[in-house]
Amino acid sequence: MSAILPAGYSHADSTATCTGPTQIFAALPDGSTRLYTHPDPVNGSAGFSNPTVVGGPNGGTLMGGPSGDVYNIQHNGEFRRYHWNGTGWDNPYQVIAQGWGGWDLPAYHNRITVDPLGNIYSVGEDNNLHVNHYDAAAGKLVEHVIDTNWGNYNLIIAGGPGVLYARDPNVNGGELYRYQYDANSQRWLQRKRDLGIGWNIYSGIFSAGGDTLYGHTNDPRGELYWYHFNNDTGLWAGRNYIGFGWDPSWLVTSISNTCSSTMTLPPKPPVTLTGAVAATLLPNTNGRLEYYYVGKDGSVVTVDQSDVADGSTAQFGVLATSGTFTGRIAAALNDNGGAQVLALGTDSEIRGAVQPAIAGNWSTLSPAGGYFPVEPAIVRKPDNTLVAFGLDAQGGLWYRPQLAKNGDLTSWQSLGSTGMKNTLTAVAQGSTIRLFTLNANNRLSTATVTGTTLSSWTELTGLASGVSGSAVPSVVIRADGTAQVFALDSSDMSVRTIKQNTDLSWPTTWTTIPGLTAAGAPSALATNTGTVEVVVKGNDGLVYNTGQLAPANPAFRSWTVVDPMNNAGSDPSAAQLSTGVWAIVFRDTEDRVYLYHTVPSGSLAARAAADSPSPTFVGGLLPVQRH
Repeated sequence: MSAILPAGYSHADSTATCTGPTQIFAALPDGSTRLYTHPDPVNGSAGFSNPTVVGGPNGGTLMGGPSGDVYNIQHNGEFRRYHWNGTGWDNPYQVIAQGWGGWDLPAYHNRITVDPLGNIYSVGEDNNLHVNHYDAAAGKLVEHVIDTNWGNYNLIIAGGPGVLYARDPNVNGGELYRYQYDANSQRWLQRKRDLGIGWNIYSGIFSAGGDTLYGHTNDPRGELYWYHFNNDTGLWAGRNYIGFGWDPSWLVTSISNTCSSTMTLPPKPPVTLTGAVAATLLPNTNGRLEYYYVGKDGSVVTVDQSDVADGSTAQFGVLATSGTFTGRIAAALNDNGGAQVLALGTDSEIRGAVQPAIAGNWSTLSPAGGYFPVEPAIVRKPDNTLVAFGLDAQGGLWYRPQLAKNGDLTSWQSLGSTGMKNTLTAVAQGSTIRLFTLNANNRLSTATVTGTTLSSWTELTGLASGVSGSAVPSVVIRADGTAQVFALDSSDMSVRTIKQNTDLSWPTTWTTIPGLTAAGAPSALATNTGTVEVVVKGNDGLVYNTGQLAPANPAFRSWTVVDPMNNAGSDPSAAQLSTGVWAIVFRDTEDRVYLYHTVPSGSLAARAAADSPSPTFVGGLLPVQRH
């Protein structure tokens, strides 16, 4: 028999707390099901009770769940949940799903497990890691893909809430790894911690919870061994011999929450409520404009406008949800033209919704975890998949990739880093994603993410501390591939800009765009003529516009008023449409939406304004508002 060599080893007692003996169920090939107990799951002393034949689940696949639940997937794909009440099985069993065939095949029957929260983790033919939970109100399993590339594991077992042990049979006679996923925050708290070699000697492994594992060997003697892993120290207690006679042909499992260990999980941090934030604009095909904002009542409002020249085409909607929201909406277009949005709840939980196609019906805003004090960002990568980013309460950076084009976002994974704060701004720059936020010194800083690698943060010097502390910077990628940033300098409320050098380094000074005292965050866009246009709310409440005199000229023309009659209650936002027309959107103090757009060249309005260096805007209050 090969020796198991854990990563760190100790004969100390386990740190688990157990409520009683481990209840072990064994389904035999003859159709009988037995109940055994191991009296000492805390210390792993040898011996177990004589079996009691209890009937109940047998055949297919067997998985222990919490509080007496035992799950059984039949050969025909019927997914059953039995409940052991301490003296017998409650009748009848509950069928929670159909169509789960194939889990009895040798390649898969050890790749599904139930944790102490009742969450079902599985690795199927797609080799992705799925989590299912049973929605009692809907009477069905709700599934989510939380990770990819788990096909190298031939066994996964839940050892605690979201704690997964995974065995790679092709490395060192069976390498064992520990993962920890928090289903509430949807964060990976630990990934692929190496726990040792030689675990192929076991035909199966089951857990009583609390990082307490039992392995039964695949030799005819069928020996049973006990282990406990201390995640804080990285040490094992065990390998303790419990007994023999556990035939490899048996399906063996145990109740999954008999034991528990202390776990540190992410708390929900406080969220600072922010109002009058700019709408997020998404130009779609054929001149269509979609935009999103948080209403004064904390709802997430969607607007789909097929023609910016016709305000009556604006279709307003409110995404269904149970929460209230704050800040700026993160939104991006899928490859198929549908959209995904992420919104920051006032309880720090991110919630997301999906529009399956252009003008399609939105899903309900559903929990997306996070537990972030500030809004996330979402951006479309060069491969046309989406990725979201968020900052936790310690300033650590997290990312959440899309499974595939137009697919679901998976789960939050750490990119490291600490000390960053404030809302993230994310843009695609070449083959990387460029991020902007404030550091611990209130200095605007930038970094890139290439694949899953985060660069060091670069502080953009030359502005007083506090730049954009209350206003999110706007970033455009120029035709030469460089990034240009526009920010509010809170020391004098001026709009300033800084543009990367051609080698992608950053200068040490910012340029002030003179002539205006601003009252919020600027919004910039790169036009198809190679210039950059900027809009911002002035301290008089009106929306102003400026732009470059020429593509190669860094100077900006004088600020002009977009709408001299109506004050803005929110910051404005601007975007160029696929037609080359660009639009400005803002809300007034009553939360009503205004849209202005540039007039096409050759129109009467354009010819009348031909001698003016500034663009001509038409538009105003949308005739149809939210409902």
